[in-house]
Order: sequence, then structure tokens, then C-alpha cells
Amino acid sequence: MTGDAGADSGPPPTCGQVDPFETGDADGHAEPLATAGQARAGRIEESELPEDRHGLATWSAGDFVLANDRVAVIIEDVGPSDLYDPFGGRIVGVASRETDGALVPADFNEVLFGLGAYLVRTEAVTVMNDGSDGQPAVVRATGPLAPIDFAGDLLNIVRGDVNGFPAAIEYELAPDSDRVRITIHAAESSAAAANVSNVLQGFFQSSRMPPWTPSGGFDDFTGTTPFIAFDDPNGGASYAYEPPEGRMLNKIIEQSGVLVAHIGPQRIEACARVSVPLGSIAIGRSLDRTQAIAREALGEASRTVRGTVLEADGSPATDVRVHVTSGDTHHTRGRVDETGAFELAVPDEDVQVWAYRRGTPIAGPFAAPRGTDDVTLTMAAMGTIEVHARDEAGGGLPARVQLFPVGTEIARPAGSWGEQQVPGGRADVLFAGATGDLTVRVPAGPWRVVVSRGYEYELVDSTVTVAADATQTIDATLVRSVDTTGVLCADYHVHTTRSPDSDDDAAAKVSALVADGLELAVRSDHEFIAAFDPVVQELGLGAFALGLAGEELTTFEWGHFGVFPVEPDDTRPNGGAPRWPGRLPPDVFAEARALPGAPTLIINHPRSGGASQGYFNAAGYDPDTGMVDRPTHWDEDFSIVEVLNDSSFEQNRDNTVRDWFSMLRFGRRVFAVGSSDSHHMYSAPIGYPRTCLAMGTDDPRGVTPTEVRDATRDGRSYVSGGIYLDVTAAGGVGPGGEVTSAGARTAIDVVVRAATWIDVDSLEVIVDGVTTETIPITPPADRTDTVVLDETIEVDVAAAGSWVVIVAAGDEELEPVHPGRLPFAMSNPIFLTR
Repeated sequence: MTGDAGADSGPPPTCGQVDPFETGDADGHAEPLATAGQARAGRIEESELPEDRHGLATWSAGDFVLANDRVAVIIEDVGPSDLYDPFGGRIVGVASRETDGALVPADFNEVLFGLGAYLVRTEAVTVMNDGSDGQPAVVRATGPLAPIDFAGDLLNIVRGDVNGFPAAIEYELAPDSDRVRITIHAAESSAAAANVSNVLQGFFQSSRMPPWTPSGGFDDFTGTTPFIAFDDPNGGASYAYEPPEGRMLNKIIEQSGVLVAHIGPQRIEACARVSVPLGSIAIGRSLDRTQAIAREALGEASRTVRGTVLEADGSPATDVRVHVTSGDTHHTRGRVDETGAFELAVPDEDVQVWAYRRGTPIAGPFAAPRGTDDVTLTMAAMGTIEVHARDEAGGGLPARVQLFPVGTEIARPAGSWGEQQVPGGRADVLFAGATGDLTVRVPAGPWRVVVSRGYEYELVDSTVTVAADATQTIDATLVRSVDTTGVLCADYHVHTTRSPDSDDDAAAKVSALVADGLELAVRSDHEFIAAFDPVVQELGLGAFALGLAGEELTTFEWGHFGVFPVEPDDTRPNGGAPRWPGRLPPDVFAEARALPGAPTLIINHPRSGGASQGYFNAAGYDPDTGMVDRPTHWDEDFSIVEVLNDSSFEQNRDNTVRDWFSMLRFGRRVFAVGSSDSHHMYSAPIGYPRTCLAMGTDDPRGVTPTEVRDATRDGRSYVSGGIYLDVTAAGGVGPGGEVTSAGARTAIDVVVRAATWIDVDSLEVIVDGVTTETIPITPPADRTDTVVLDETIEVDVAAAGSWVVIVAAGDEELEPVHPGRLPFAMSNPIFLTR
């Protein structure tokens, strides 16, 4: 806080007693949704809550609703809150209303409004006017201002100390309005003015409802914007944030699905109360309607473009999105209905209309100048590919199906269109479920179709020519050529749309990971304990994978950490995830380990993203000395480190591998895991790498979460990036185990396996962190045997004891399944004593 008093004048005098802001009625209108031309405010009942289409809503019966005949906003009651903002009194849902009064919710996540880096720490939520008098309905959340405690150093650029100021945040909805106006009130209690550098907005929304701005469309916006709209791509309502009149929204930072912006500074005079307009949330049934509402407030006119999208044979195209542009400017987008028809509100100017379906040529542009309000678009001629993935006994198998156009490239839309793209020259990637059956429509012409099921199976790589309106069938028998008896492979770091920076819903993520042959998967959403197994069972995939519950404990100050297995506690915020702000790591880790199920802790990506994401950076771990710069942050009990995160051994040799080897050299028995950290399954495949555990069974139904935890914690595993290892020492001791009486030199048996499409060219023997031998592997180019090396090697054992790690690698990418990833395998250490 900067004041008007001189620096040497001492503490500013106070203004005497500063009363908190007034509160209203505890319940409001008894029938808040029976609006009948009014705006109303009251508590919403269980039967009145909108459908939770994605299982991610945080609203509850007893929360407050502001509603009129057009829109509704749900405001959380007082009490601990889910997601990042720990306080109640915030918007937890927005919806448009159908003519029959039904609520159509947006896929809303979380929005913060702050004075600088301070939020209202809600102590009461009440109704100031229930709307029964025909005036705007008003809900108010009151309490003192408190710091945004979870943002760490990220908000140091937002200045102004208003901590403890009495405050209130108010939501107002007028009859026949499409927008809720938001105001924050604050009282300065000292005889000196306070200057807040930024009135803050934080949108934790980008991956579920991508943001759109008038200047950049769905591209990341820079600078300022008169409004920002959020589109629900799955057919829900959309909404826009509009700054107060005369202000613009200024971007501060966009990172990990979170957009932080501001509307400028604010001064609070000494001993004064101030009401600061925060802007409005405008709600429409669709993106184009929301944009039209926002344009109208700016004095800009709209018109309507209607039309129909047809297939080449004249039938309605029903799985198409229509985009409207002018030159390089993207105006809007929307889906066609079941008849192929669309109707979009657009700026009142000449526009162009396009029809888009992923994996097919874009239809357009079709000119729609002023006065032309009806257009017809025709898609390319289509045929059908049917895929039947089977095991060698004829049973259905989940599988990845990749489509590559042959002899041509399918044009991709501009980034401003906001359409998710599949990299690597692929038109599309699809995932067959438990039956192994999949049908996909493709443009007529030649196609390469690759059917796969992870690294243990051979590929089926076919080229077919698809005629218009005809069907090509691919019967893909997937041979499990790699023997992994008694081993199940895990990914401990998988994100879904429960995380603000992932655009993969849980069902899509589970379908993909099972299709890629992963058998154990931990859901690790940021700051929220959630489970995978209910999704696995709902999709009928329980015979192929075990889903485990967990979270990624995500601090903004000292790193990220996997916590598993732990079951969600729906009676606690964020499923019972520990809160970390203001606490030291050992204290938080102890709480995490004491959760039901006695979960273990994984140090995730310990060198990523500076101190905010990397624990070893935050603690100042020195691999040369084994010491840390911040002993108060160091935990002596962790035993699992995510050494490999969406990357290979070689890519981490001088980074996290060095740290891991350092700990082993200094006598700390820490074990490595490798995980994908997949946020976007098309660009970051789940299960690369994966940690393969000696479980004594090939059936994921035969193990428990506790057994998976113990095998992980004990290091009974190796990390696979496509290559598989058997490493045993005397007495059958494997990774994580110890051989006593090994003598000065002992034998290690190594078997390296890989499917024939995966490259392997070397084996590296590492003893006490030093490479003692590198063995070339040169399988024949036309090999059919998946055992590429089977040898006994000899290693020296130091007088004080040694440890050995085995690494196999190839230098050709895992094409065509996981382009950009290199094949490798890395064992956990076997400990040797003389």
C-alpha cells in the first residue's frame, strides 16, 4: 500500500470504528427460478440444480441463484470452497434459460475478482434484494479482504496492500437482462489513501471453455480487449466478461490454462468507502449470441447468417462446425443441428462462411455479404472405414487407430478458429473401446490406417482406398509379441479437465490410455483428489486397466507432487486435498501421507519451471554435495522421484538423472518412476514413459491400489519408453532389491525385449552412477524375434557396496505411434554388498 503520508511520519492515524458492510436476508426468495418477468435471488434446491454434464460442477443445493427469464448465475454459499479460491461467495455456475425455464449451464470452472492480490474472505452470503419488487435482484458476499495465498510470487507485480479492509462483492441481475453486474466495495480504515495497482481478474477456464477475443479469435490475445468470451464447445451456454464502461481488459499472464488480467488501478481514499465496478458477466445460449450481447453494449450492430451444410450426396452434414471470418479476423463459430442447419449472429459487415470437420477438407469460403443471409455449404465426398481390432483368439481389443491421408495433406484451420488439431501428419486419432470396433467417415481417397495397442504389440499398418459412399473394412489382429509376464505398467501423472490446463475429459483420457496398453493409471489433477476407476468401469474397460485415485499437489512456491492412492472425500473441499499455502513442505507431506489409504508421495518433475514447479530447485538441492540451501523445505522421507517426465533417459542424463544418481551415491534409497504428465492426449500421449512393476500377475483386476503403492515405493520396477527389461542378480533379486554376499564381482542377467517396430541399438551398464560398459545391439532389419539381447554381464562391487542401473535405448523415434518420442528402458537400482 502506498499512502499520502510521509515515510517518516509513523503509522497513519486510524479512522475510528470501521463497520463491516451491511448484510441482507439469509435466504431470499422462496421460488428464485419462478421469475415471471422479474429477476429473483434465493437459495436453489437440489431439484432445481442444472444437469452436471461433465461431473465437474462445484455447485450444491443451498447455494444462491440469481435468475431472470433469460439467464441464471449460481453463487456459492459461505464456507470452504472447491478449486483454487478457498472462499465462498463466488460464482460457481452460469446458465442460459430455455423458453420453458430450463437451465442450460456452461462448462464453467472458476473466475476470481480481486483488489490487487486480495480477495473477499467471505463471512456471509445474503440477499440484499430478492427481486420481488420488480427491481434488480442482488446477492452480496461480505468479509475482510485477504491475500490470494495460493499464487506465491506470481502476483508480486500486483501491488497495493489492502489486507483486512472490510469489503463486499455484489452480484446484481436486472429483469430482462443478459448480464450480471459485479461490484466490489471496500473501506479504508486508516487516514491514508490506498493505491491498488491492478483490479484483478483470474479466469481458470481456458481448457474447458476456450477464450475468444475480437482481435485474435481463439488465439492467445495480447495487450487489451473490450471483452473476452468463453465458448462451451460441447453445446452448453457461453459467457463473456465485459470490463466496466470506459475500461479495457489488460492481459497480465496466461499460463497452464489460467488467464490473469486487470482493468487498471484503483485508489481508495483515506477513511472512505469505495464501490469499484468489476464489470459484467454476459450470458448467451451460444458463443455467437454472447458475442452479439457484448457487441451491443459497445454500440456495434449484428446481423444473422443462416444456412445449411450438406454432404456431397445432398444429405445433412450433422457433425460439422461453422466458422465465420472476414479476411484474417475470426468472428464466431457454432455447430449445425440435426438437419445440417445453422443460424449465427455476426457483425454487421461482409463475412465469409466455412464448414469444418476434423480430418476432412475445409468447405469454403462462401461469401455472405450484407444482404445475403442464407448460404449453403457442401462437404467433400465421404466414405467409411470400419476397424475391428482383435487379439489372436479373436476377442475384441481396445486399440489406437491413426488415419494418415496418402499423397495429400488436409488443410488445417488458422489458430484463431480454436479447433483442436492432431500433430504428426495425422488427420485424426481415434480409440476403439472394449469391443475393438470403430467406424469412422473419411474423405474419399487413399488412406493409411495404423492400428496399435501400445508397446507390447505389433502394429497393423494398412493402406486402403475409400470410395464415396462405400465402406472399407480392416480386420486387425494385434499380436502381443513381447513377453511381460507378471508385469503391469503404470502412469502416475495423468490430467483431465478437472485440471484447468487440460482439455481431455476423463472418459476420453481413459479410452486413450487403455488403447495404448497402459494397465495402471493414476488420476493426478491439480489440487483435486479424483478417481479414474469409476470411469474405467463405466466404459467397460475393467478387464484391461485399473484406475487409481490421486492428485497432483500443486504449489506455486515449492513444486508439484503426486499423491496416490487416496480416495476422494466428497465432504471436503477438492476431495480432501491438503492445503499448502503458508506451510512448509515436510508438514504438508506428513498430512498427505496420513490421508486414508496411507498414500505415498512422488516428487514430480523436480527440475521443471523454477522453484514454483520443481522441488529440487525450491529446496536448492546440490547433486555434487547432496546438501540443500533451504533445509526447512527438505523432506527426509520421500523415496520416489519422477525422474522421467514425458522424456527419455538420455534427455535427462545431466538433469534429473544426475540428481537421482547423486542421492543413491549419498546412500539415500530413492526410486525412479517415469510418467507422461499428459495434459493433451494428442500431443502428449499417456504412458510415455510408463513404469512397469513386478506385480506377479498380468491381470489388473488381480491387484489392489495398496499393492501398486508398495511395489512403486519399493522400486520393484523399471521405466519403459517402448523397450522392456528383465534385470536379475544372484538369487533372482530384481530392481529395488539387494544382493548380500555378492563378492567383489557379481553377475547380472539382462534380457531386452521390444516389438519389431521399435528400435533398440544399445545397452548401458551403470554402476554407482558411472557407465562401466556399453553393449551395441544390432538386431536384423527384418527381425521377428522380440528378444533383442539376452546376456549375463559382470559388474564390480565396491568395498562399501554398489548399485547398478541398466539402460537400453534406440535412436529412431516411436513412429508411427508416438512421433517425437525416443525408445528406451531404465531399471531401478539393484543394490549389491560384498
